[in-house]
Amino acid sequence: MLRGFHRAVPVLLLVFPLLASACKTTSDSQTLRPRQLRDVPANKLAFNFQADVQPPENLASDEAKSLPAIQREFESKRPNDALLRTVNSPDGQRALALYGTADEPATTFRIDLYSTDGNFIRNVTPPTLAVVFQDSVAWSADSSMFAFVGRKSSAAQPSPTPLDLQPEPVLPSASPVPTATPGPVFAPLAVFSTE
Repeated sequence: MLRGFHRAVPVLLLVFPLLASACKTTSDSQTLRPRQLRDVPANKLAFNFQADVQPPENLASDEAKSLPAIQREFESKRPNDALLRTVNSPDGQRALALYGTADEPATTFRIDLYSTDGNFIRNVTPPTLAVVFQDSVAWSADSSMFAFVGRKSSAAQPSPTPLDLQPEPVLPSASPVPTATPGPVFAPLAVFSTE
């Protein structure tokens, strides 16, 4: 009986570690790493939105969102347009009115130029241009130019209508259907002769 035991012990010592290693779990989160970002669950992602640099301290804060004179102009003469804010020029003579219309998405707006006393000067953006990012609208230091971010408007454009072509008048002697004329089966070839 001991003889059988001596033979079984080495076999058991070999089989036991194999069985123990087979029972190891593979769901260890420390060893598994996703190969692509799409494999990471959304609840495991964390985002932190902060500016890269702090704004300059001497930058004038834009406390008033709109000039009262331009606000009155929009309330009385343009009730269908919503004034979002105004951007005053550094020289204090003009202002850009940023406003939204009812037929455009809330993320886009248009720009008009006004004097600071509320008189309309001109439209800045055409209807085919959608302006985005209100905070990016800015005047140059000498008040001669301004900058903004815009893109081609996504509004539906009317499709072109086909021209109303009049048929050519038919002459009485002309046949309505052209007749087929017999032609050569092969294209003519130029013959070259050295004699």
